[in-house]
Amino acid sequence: MTFVECEAQAIGFIRSSGLDLSGVTERGDIMPLIRETSSRIAGLPSSAFSGFSERSLQTVFYYTAMDSDDESLQPELLCDTGSRGRADLFIRNMRSGGSQYLLELKYLSEAKGTEAAVASKLEEAKEQLARYREAPNFKDMKNLDCWTIVFVNREPKAVEKLV
Repeated sequence: MTFVECEAQAIGFIRSSGLDLSGVTERGDIMPLIRETSSRIAGLPSSAFSGFSERSLQTVFYYTAMDSDDESLQPELLCDTGSRGRADLFIRNMRSGGSQYLLELKYLSEAKGTEAAVASKLEEAKEQLARYREAPNFKDMKNLDCWTIVFVNREPKAVEKLV
């Protein structure tokens, strides 16, 4: 069993297949992925949140992208950016001319999810993404969309595209 499978099992996540994420692959719209991931997180048992973390959030995003009914999305967890660190999730879109996605994910528990904490995590994520976007494997990539997403407990509290 892989690390990702262990993490999914630990939080009670159950995979499904045949998700329509055509907006992500065809129209370059990341919101269908975010909505589906949010729905899956909302459906987790309450017991999952005692140990839920950024790693758990990465796992749910990863498997949601993997469960697309079209095999054009190829997610990569903890994508290496060389000396610039590891990005939480890179999603390669194999459709010709399709958007590629670099996501920096942050998670706060309900108790720690104050407005100030969300703003701080959002800024931290934006700084990381800016650094990753300049890495050798991303700096010349066409159609690269960089997104910061901050979840508090079961829902996204901040979603922002880096321009």
